[in-house]
Amino acid sequence: MKLHDILLESTLPKIGDVLIQHINRSALIPDPIWDVIINLTGAVTDPMGQWKHPGKCTMIPTTDGSITMKNVPYPVVGIDETGHAEYMQPENDYSYPGKNIFEIPHTGQFQTLALQLKNEIENGSRYQK
Repeated sequence: MKLHDILLESTLPKIGDVLIQHINRSALIPDPIWDVIINLTGAVTDPMGQWKHPGKCTMIPTTDGSITMKNVPYPVVGIDETGHAEYMQPENDYSYPGKNIFEIPHTGQFQTLALQLKNEIENGSRYQK
């Protein structure tokens, strides 16, 4: 295992805590912290997202907050700069109030983080049904 992977594994729970606070709007993430999250997760900023970078975290700049999961074969957690979060399923379309959507694929090294965020989205106090 590479040193980067070991550091990333120990950092992901902390990133999860920060993202949960953002989702719950108890502490919205400012741009400099997004830059740190992007760096620590090895994310790529690209409007093509999972299509061009499958299995990687991606920051997707949009003009209107619209995201499609067409031809993405696995679920992805999406979180925008306003704290809006969705657990996105393959083949569906989603709309966010923000314009930059951070995607965490529910695959590979990000499975635990994605599951933690999915649980918060589905069961957290703001999202209770």
